[in-house]
Amino acid sequence: MTTIQAVVTILAALGVGTILPEIARAIIGYVNNRRPQEQRENNRLRRERDAAEANARIAREHASIVRRIAIDNGVDPERFPPFPRSAHPPHPPN
Repeated sequence: MTTIQAVVTILAALGVGTILPEIARAIIGYVNNRRPQEQRENNRLRRERDAAEANARIAREHASIVRRIAIDNGVDPERFPPFPRSAHPPHPPN
């Protein structure tokens, strides 16, 4: 085995063939100023997610308060539909 073959074999064993394309993409992204754009987009998505979670929590708390007021004023709790357990209900069977 020649020295070049040995080096190539070692690099392949270390997984450099899969790492090099990622490093190249990172360098190209850095040169093209892609990283700050991605960070801004990720921050925007985090803010939207956090706002949606806060709104959902507020809605759940409000529903709970309204339910408690209704029960305290004589509405039979059996008249209420069950409280939703999931944001994504299962799909109906085909």
